[in-house]
Amino acid sequence: MGGDGRGGHTSDWQSPELARYASGDALQAVSGSLYADHYNGLVSRGAPVLHPEVTSVEPADAPTTVMVFDCSDSTNWLRHRADGAPFTASRVGGGR
Repeated sequence: MGGDGRGGHTSDWQSPELARYASGDALQAVSGSLYADHYNGLVSRGAPVLHPEVTSVEPADAPTTVMVFDCSDSTNWLRHRADGAPFTASRVGGGR
């Protein structure tokens, strides 16, 4: 999958790479979304824009826990039909 959204290029919900970038509820959400795209014949093109920031490290002298904040921008990460045709769907909710 890669942290740049390449998993969406194939809609491979079973990729072992997914667990490198997500776990728990986040992994389940990503896998479910990729499965839905696969089922509907959709793939993603482009990549999300990320700006991760470390918000805390514990303990400071030898960190074992690091908290990271990011709000990914998917404006240019668009879904297409697997045959290359554009796919347009209405968005529900807030921004990207």
